[in-house]
Amino acid sequence: MRTCSNCGAAVADADDFCGNCGTYLGWVQPEPEEAQPGPAAPAKPAAAAHVATPQAVAPAKPVAQRRPRTAPQVAEPTPNGPTCKVCGTANPQEAKFCRQCGESLIETAAPQPVPWWRRLKLPRWRRFWGRAGSAWPRRVVLLLVAAALVAGGFLLYPAAGNLWQDLRDKLSTAAPISPSQTTGNAAVPGHPVTAAVDGVTNQYWGAPSVGDWAEFTFDQPVRLLGVVITPGASTDRTVFDQEARPTAVDLEITTSSGATTTLSITLADEPGSQTTDTGISNVTAVRLVVRAATPQAPGQSIALGEIEFFKRS
Repeated sequence: MRTCSNCGAAVADADDFCGNCGTYLGWVQPEPEEAQPGPAAPAKPAAAAHVATPQAVAPAKPVAQRRPRTAPQVAEPTPNGPTCKVCGTANPQEAKFCRQCGESLIETAAPQPVPWWRRLKLPRWRRFWGRAGSAWPRRVVLLLVAAALVAGGFLLYPAAGNLWQDLRDKLSTAAPISPSQTTGNAAVPGHPVTAAVDGVTNQYWGAPSVGDWAEFTFDQPVRLLGVVITPGASTDRTVFDQEARPTAVDLEITTSSGATTTLSITLADEPGSQTTDTGISNVTAVRLVVRAATPQAPGQSIALGEIEFFKRS
């Protein structure tokens, strides 16, 4: 066994990579063993020129010998950990890298699929919006988009407001409202203009001729949802046929701002009420003008039995 020069983990002699940090071990050279001094070679006797008489010699001084240093024998652990998916080598349990090829042994989660819109290749847009490019093109585009949104808001605001009011009209309940003042330009005796808003159909406003009008004023501006008109002198057919009836009228609706909207209404020559939806806000006055009627016999008037107004509750 030996140790990794990078992290100090124990590695086998045959390992090419450290199982703890993945360092390549081929560059690390094992430390050379110190040369052990051996016994001194006997000195060669010098050639004697002549034979001398032997004499007594002092005993030799002993030389200290260093004992050889041996590393303790450590058994290599049996690899019982993960097997490398690249080379198939078995590794220790705690290994993070393959000891044979250095491949990572840590399991990683599979990458999430890339959405389709990120796979689109738009090199021009990338260069245009990239950080390396100039910021002025992006600013110009953003300013143009902002200006278009503001202009669109101004143009669509009335339509959006009308849609919102129509939705509120459909979700609300219609409530009757009575005008605070009723006036007209003409009426036959016994059948005044006020009879058209008295709440009953047995009395009527008698208009002398086509072109006559009646005007109804409200105390406060209201959201006028609709108008119900009952033509004729009565809902009874016999009484209904005794007087002329309006067949076409104009509703001139005035708002608090002074604007006027004219609605032309064609009436069926039948007894009973007929409803017309209006959906106009801030209404302050409504003028009804008789534009057409059934033929009048001598002494007959154009009878309008009732007109009712409804607001948003």
